[in-house]
Amino acid sequence: MNEIFKKNIGILSKEMMEKLNKSLIILFGLGGVGGYTFEALLRVGIGNFIIIDKDIFELSNMNRQLGSSYETIGQSKVKVYKNRAKSINSEVNVIDLTYNVDKNNVESIFRQICNFKDINDIYVSDCIDDIDAKIEIIKYCHQNNLKIISCMGTANHFNTHNIKITKLNNTKYCPIAKKIRNNFRDNSQINPEVLFIDEEPIDVAKKTNYDTNISTIQFVPAICGMKIAEHIIKKILNY
Repeated sequence: MNEIFKKNIGILSKEMMEKLNKSLIILFGLGGVGGYTFEALLRVGIGNFIIIDKDIFELSNMNRQLGSSYETIGQSKVKVYKNRAKSINSEVNVIDLTYNVDKNNVESIFRQICNFKDINDIYVSDCIDDIDAKIEIIKYCHQNNLKIISCMGTANHFNTHNIKITKLNNTKYCPIAKKIRNNFRDNSQINPEVLFIDEEPIDVAKKTNYDTNISTIQFVPAICGMKIAEHIIKKILNY
């Protein structure tokens, strides 16, 4: 076992650590939620990743995105996170894809799985914002029997005590979840696990004079990302 994970032993067994090392996470989106999900999974001991994000870091990311700094402004998020991962665990395997995910390339992204050997478990983490792309990812996972957790909307929230993981059909308040539920209304079998915030979002337009309808504060997406990571680890280990 890699020496950097020795503090996990006691909570996790060596056999559990070996299972994590031979697991693959396909992570769509490295923004406020996805960046923390990636970091937590990496530091727990996941050994293989496919990370997908089309964006570069911008100044507006600085208040909440783990990989953002003045040094990384203008750089590809997937490149920054791959380099960060290697600086933490030199043995980790990371395929980085600078893709704008849509219905035409979801299948080609999942084909990257064949580049990994000796994989025991595969889990998909969907942390992107584009609803149409989320739908395609969820559909593909359902059709190919891949385990997935999809993050619903986390913007315009301040409290963290109502962050929950449940089935899509149990969600309420969240506009993104509602649109996805409506899309799958005629196919009740598609009901993935999702993270959502179980309260009405703040009406930002009424609270500020800024020209924006979206506001995000650091600790909300960070805690969402950590909860997704916790959920994935527990599912892989049946913990």
